[in-house]
Amino acid sequence: GGQVYHYYASVGHEKMFNHSLHVRTIAGTDWEWAFGAPELTATETGWWGKSFAQLYNQGQAREVSPRQLTFDWLSGVRMDRLLYADETVFSGLAGPGTEWKVGARTVRVAAVDAAAGTVTLDLLEDGAVKASKTLGPVDADHLIEDTQARKALVFEDGDMVAFLSPWPAAFDGGKASLKVYGKAFSLSYGTPYARDPRFTVYPVGCPTGHNFGFMLVNREEIRLRPGTTFNGPEGYFKVVVDALDGGAVTSWHVEDAKGNRSINLGGPQVANVDLVLGQGRVAGQAILKDVGRALLARSYETAARLETASLPAGEKPAAAVLAPLPAPAPVAAAASVPAREAGFSPGLILAVGVAAAGAGAVGFELGRRRKA
Repeated sequence: GGQVYHYYASVGHEKMFNHSLHVRTIAGTDWEWAFGAPELTATETGWWGKSFAQLYNQGQAREVSPRQLTFDWLSGVRMDRLLYADETVFSGLAGPGTEWKVGARTVRVAAVDAAAGTVTLDLLEDGAVKASKTLGPVDADHLIEDTQARKALVFEDGDMVAFLSPWPAAFDGGKASLKVYGKAFSLSYGTPYARDPRFTVYPVGCPTGHNFGFMLVNREEIRLRPGTTFNGPEGYFKVVVDALDGGAVTSWHVEDAKGNRSINLGGPQVANVDLVLGQGRVAGQAILKDVGRALLARSYETAARLETASLPAGEKPAAAVLAPLPAPAPVAAAASVPAREAGFSPGLILAVGVAAAGAGAVGFELGRRRKA
């Protein structure tokens, strides 16, 4: 599938031992942040034993010995395709005879059978029916993970997509809940990216069966000499190499589509143009494991070095000033004036106190990091 199992470590203590697995996606997302790392052992109680289950990421070992792990089977999630559309044609309830133009073609509701849980759609071209499909019934027990249950609700033909929407209800008042789209396109596993064929796209699946995004990989080798650039997917960013010195990339940066550029990401110890951007949930908890975290640290160190170099000779970066905590209110005054009479609820006063303490903590942490 789209998961990668990495035999990470084996730890032994006399006659006791355990094996650690790391489970990642092909895009590098490390599921340790969500599930922890499976620890398989035949000698220690309270651990995974010979099997593990992280939703659809699962495995059953035949042998767990000090020498090796032997698996009977491993399973994972693979997301074969993502379906997108640039144009929303219709979303709502529709009965027999309702029709919509989708490009040069027409989609028409041919029949609705609420009792059977089905709706039939026709696709017309030049007034003649070219394709037809009956959607439904809704298999609520297997949606959304099951492929066949999903496909039973979708009518797809070229750049037209229509589907029977099961939520909040597939039928109401003799009409079907439909969504119709035009200018549809697919992102299929291992195929050229529809919006920029220089890249191959790989949808990434979550162990829950949901989508977790997609990865783009350049299809051809990229060679950059000093003064040259490479435009990223759809021109969202570009990589610019400014200077090389032997095996070191001493100066390089990235720019966005508006021309905003990063700091110089190069240096005498930098031997590549690897970069991790962003600190959201995915980058901060999942991708930033091992190598990824080191790359982000390298960017911070580069920024600190440039900041120091820009200062006058002998001057050091200023440490963060601690935010002073507000003086506590006199107890007698607090007792004599109830919070609600003073215009503040107890909850608001508590929130302000927490915010003030948080500001002081942030100031302290910034100062500590600068000193470190």
